[in-house]
Amino acid sequence: MIDHLIYGEISFASFFGYLTKGSAMQTEQWASRGVPWQERRWDVARRGLDDLLAMAQRYHSEGQIWQAADLYWKLSEEHPRQPQSIEAEEGLLRLAETYERDGSHHMARAIFERLSALT
Repeated sequence: MIDHLIYGEISFASFFGYLTKGSAMQTEQWASRGVPWQERRWDVARRGLDDLLAMAQRYHSEGQIWQAADLYWKLSEEHPRQPQSIEAEEGLLRLAETYERDGSHHMARAIFERLSALT
């Protein structure tokens, strides 16, 4: 099919139909195996968020505060209804408390204020 497209022997609409048919067949195959497509997609998304959270926590423990904060904020603001978001906000709270203890009151305040604006 793709060879025919390259050589101009098939229309784009036909090729798109071929792709759509392939996707539908794949979805049917997943469904026939007892694994609904949406459930698989949610699992992939959840695992991705778990990995981002683990990466942020690793950055935090290694002292790479800016990288940790960046990922924590991304999880918090872009995925607000996910469990990883709450854990990210707790990580940000710990960062702010560390800044406060270390005398960086302006950094702590900025985090506290941004966190309070989430509610």
